[in-house]
Amino acid sequence: SSVVGVWYLLRKISFSCCFQHWIANNLFGLAFSLNGVELLHLNNVSTGCILLGGLFIYDVFWVFGTNVMVTVAKSFEAPIKLVFPQDLLEKGLEADNFAMLGLGDIVIPGIFIALLLRFDISLKKNTHTYFYTSFVAYIFGLGLTIFIMHIFKHAQAEGVGLCFYTLALAPATSS
Repeated sequence: SSVVGVWYLLRKISFSCCFQHWIANNLFGLAFSLNGVELLHLNNVSTGCILLGGLFIYDVFWVFGTNVMVTVAKSFEAPIKLVFPQDLLEKGLEADNFAMLGLGDIVIPGIFIALLLRFDISLKKNTHTYFYTSFVAYIFGLGLTIFIMHIFKHAQAEGVGLCFYTLALAPATSS
């Protein structure tokens, strides 16, 4: 991680024309997200559902209703988001048109999925039905979100699909 840190700082200080920092930004963002999921814990599923429901409403209003989130995310140069080059196939690593995914759209569903893993372990069964179902639902929602960002050329991903799929499929496994 220190090599990536030095590379990121050198890119920001003096080599801004020679290196692309979106890869380092994503590595730091993923490290922060993993750390957040490890450090934050939910007490029960109800709290997780309320949290994901709140994120759903938040994303509908702030991402779709206004341009505030896109403006703030584009103007703030820090690893608070993951960026995906939309023109990677045309320009390679020199891509300059990016779509963004906020770290909150990774961490908040992640702590809910971690709660479901702890719940599965507490059941003392060999299957982790709740965890696997919610994890697959989240990965599906993430893939769908990135696909929609690229198709519609939207600058910022919505956590709406991520929250929806993570929340909708977790209770479906209990029946």
